[in-house]
Amino acid sequence: QFKACVENESLRKRILTARIDASKGLNIKSVPTFFINDGILEGYIDFRVIEKMIEKKLAEVLVDSKADLQSKNQ
Repeated sequence: QFKACVENESLRKRILTARIDASKGLNIKSVPTFFINDGILEGYIDFRVIEKMIEKKLAEVLVDSKADLQSKNQ
């Protein structure tokens, strides 16, 4: 079954078209591209940079969540 899928030209073209359409729709200009919430990191990015961006976004979510809880409790 794997071989049949790999050799299926019609399926290959559909997958390639879907990938190209998605790349255009997301405005991807380089590989790899990472989307972290509203942030975009393109090209080679050291893991530490990605980790810091994720930690920053998580901290923002926590602050927003606490503010929401406080406003609901008042």
